[in-house]
Amino acid sequence: MNKVFTVFLYELKASLRNKSFIITTLFIIGSFIIGSLLLRYFSSQGSNPFVDEGEGTAKEVGLIIEESSLEKEDLEKIFPVYNFVDLKSEKDLEEKLKDQSLDFALLIKNDVNLELVYNIAPAIPNDLYLIEDEIKSYFVDKDLASYDLSLEKIQAMKDDLSISIDSRSLKGNNLATVPITILISVLLYMLIIVNGQMAAMNVAREKNDRTMELLITSTKPSHLINGKVFASFVQSILILLSVALGAFLGFLINKDFIVNILTNMSFNLDPMILIISLIYFIMGYIMYLYIYAALGATVSTTEEISTAVAPISIVVVAVYFATVFALSNPDPNNGLLRILSFIPFSSMFTMHARYALTNVALVEVGISFVILLATTVILSVLSVKLYRSASLNYGNRSKLGRIIKRSLKKKN
Repeated sequence: MNKVFTVFLYELKASLRNKSFIITTLFIIGSFIIGSLLLRYFSSQGSNPFVDEGEGTAKEVGLIIEESSLEKEDLEKIFPVYNFVDLKSEKDLEEKLKDQSLDFALLIKNDVNLELVYNIAPAIPNDLYLIEDEIKSYFVDKDLASYDLSLEKIQAMKDDLSISIDSRSLKGNNLATVPITILISVLLYMLIIVNGQMAAMNVAREKNDRTMELLITSTKPSHLINGKVFASFVQSILILLSVALGAFLGFLINKDFIVNILTNMSFNLDPMILIISLIYFIMGYIMYLYIYAALGATVSTTEEISTAVAPISIVVVAVYFATVFALSNPDPNNGLLRILSFIPFSSMFTMHARYALTNVALVEVGISFVILLATTVILSVLSVKLYRSASLNYGNRSKLGRIIKRSLKKKN
């Protein structure tokens, strides 16, 4: 155990001194701070950097009315944010749109058939939705007027009614659970892809430098690979802590602004969701680190790393996208989501989300976790054997299947 701890400390110190780790950590913290300062600046200016400032100004709108009870005066009352310009023909409409003297044009064929014409259509046609809604309200108001009513009176009647209604959820609400489950899956995916390849690279570099020959003769392969895996795990935790630190500093910078938003939201989260997320996160991530570290020993040069880890990387990507597809329909009867929550290579992505968004018995969670735990133990033992067999194999890269067969053979 002492040797494992020695390897762990050595690998962790080497990782922490690595320039890429330092730069990544500082970049994460700095990004949060800069983003928070920009958010504070824009909020202090009374503007939103994500909203087009031109939306509040009057728009030049060309107008052609063919057959309709609507007149220009009616439209000016309905839409005070538009400056309507009479057009003679559609040719006149096209010319004014092309020379950008109009923002868009409104062609009214009859009361229920209207057309908006743009030079370049916007990605989100907000004007279309506004015009449709307001004209509907206009005609409804006209019909209600015969009954001495209006939409304002009906809304006032609703406002005068006071009804007390509360909601309660046994597992919290989607406002909190959906973003958290998505965030956990995304973080786990990124850590596996990035840090898994780094773990494989560290092993391959030792083999490339032939320092592994010295290490393997003085320390058991199990001590080496266990120390490397747990060092990579702790390094990942430190990266997550840097994310948390950056988010906390950003919160301090914009405390008043963020608190004001959060006070208007209702958060309710079942603690069991966090517990399940944590244990699956830890176990699943460690399992993948063992696989990546063992694959790093199967190559003779660092240039071969991408080829060696390609199969498991494809598995991770496929599992992640299958999870995203399954979570798009988190129904209790969703067979894909149920199957993925029991497969050890995907359960760390799906079980916490399935528990949060559907009704899952804790017995199922326990069975799934036992499968994941057993798979992790088996793969850790196999990884040690694979590491021992491949560590002193230099020259051309051996096929993975051949290395596994050789590592499983008993010593004569």
